[in-house]
Amino acid sequence: MLVALRGVHILAGCLALGFGVAALVVTKGDARHRLLGRWFVAVGRVVVVSALVSAVSGVVAVDQRLGGGLSAAERAEARDVVPVFFSLLGVLGLLAAFDLERGVASIRQSSVAHLRWIAVLCGVVGLAVSGWGLMRVIDGRGGVSWFAVVVGLFGVETAVRHGRGWRSDDAPVVSHATAMIDAMFGFIAAFTLFGAGRLLSFDLFAGDVRIIVTVAVVVLAGNVLSRWWRARIERSAGVARYSAPESAAGTTSG
Repeated sequence: MLVALRGVHILAGCLALGFGVAALVVTKGDARHRLLGRWFVAVGRVVVVSALVSAVSGVVAVDQRLGGGLSAAERAEARDVVPVFFSLLGVLGLLAAFDLERGVASIRQSSVAHLRWIAVLCGVVGLAVSGWGLMRVIDGRGGVSWFAVVVGLFGVETAVRHGRGWRSDDAPVVSHATAMIDAMFGFIAAFTLFGAGRLLSFDLFAGDVRIIVTVAVVVLAGNVLSRWWRARIERSAGVARYSAPESAAGTTSG
């Protein structure tokens, strides 16, 4: 079952990136854009749910995730670091959930009350993971623990900014577009964090600094694109068209 879940997660992640990129390049607000946006949100939610289920199982059922073929020493080491690895997945899953739902609520101009609770959950889990990682570092078990400290703080930051209630003074389309870009680059950052080790021979469990640099570059690129897109939309006369009720109604993403 866990192998199947992993396959679903990877497939949904690839589809989410494909739909997300396609939604960026087509004409904004037309039927294709809305359809691609809906598919992006749908598979993005599958990514989030599968990530959270995997994270919980990886933390509370470590032995089931290890498989066979390990020596006693290797199994003991894996039991120590694998829960930290999956705790990172949990934080990133919650952050992606927040951005996806923020994008949906923005363009629909619907209730955003649930975003507060997602943000608070990001903060609680992020604080726990960051504190756990810091305790491990102090105990001399660095490596992947440093990632736990940093990634956990992203969850705390989200709670600090949005835990008292999310709101935006931006036009709906601006808030929508930046949230979806944030979600897409969140998926890319997660893939970089968890996939770079296998593709580029980086050692996540050892805390390979090259992974930190690569993820930082991805996050920076996402912020730059999000800001550029915001400025582009705000300069465009299309803001009024996008924020009009007839174009916002029924639209879920893009």
